[in-house]
Parts: sequence; structure tokens; C-alpha cells
Amino acid sequence: MEGNARIWFTPKQKAELWERWKNGQCVADIARALERRNKSGVYWVLALNGGIAPAKSSGDQSPCSRQKMRDRSARPARANS
Repeated sequence: MEGNARIWFTPKQKAELWERWKNGQCVADIARALERRNKSGVYWVLALNGGIAPAKSSGDQSPCSRQKMRDRSARPARANS
């Protein structure tokens, strides 16, 4: 069967997709800008995330902010009195 190969989005393409979506472009225009044959791939990326860009992963954070998160989670819980 021809034409069934999936072509995934690169991280750069996903960033551009979310930026264009945030700026109000329609799915068809985003697909055209990313040089996709049809808009279904763009639609599914948006649909899987509810149209809201996913939060950046902890790997994208600076070392200082990661350390702050570790410090907060390492604190013992305060007992309720």
C-alpha cells in the first residue's frame, strides 16, 4: 500500500504549529505553512492536547529552577494542628 507512511512533526515544527495556532491561524493555513499534504496531522496534534500547548518539560528548565523544584518537594509536610 502506498501513501500510508506517517511523517511525524519535528520539535521545531511543533513549536511553529503552536505559535501559529496561538496567533489565530486556522488548521489549513498551518498545514500549508508546514508543507503538509493535508491538515489531519495538524488537527490531531491540536486535538490530542485540547488546543492548548503542552507545558514545557522539566528538561527545558534551567538548572536553578530544577534545583528549586527539588528543594520544594524535599521539604517535609507541615503537620496540621
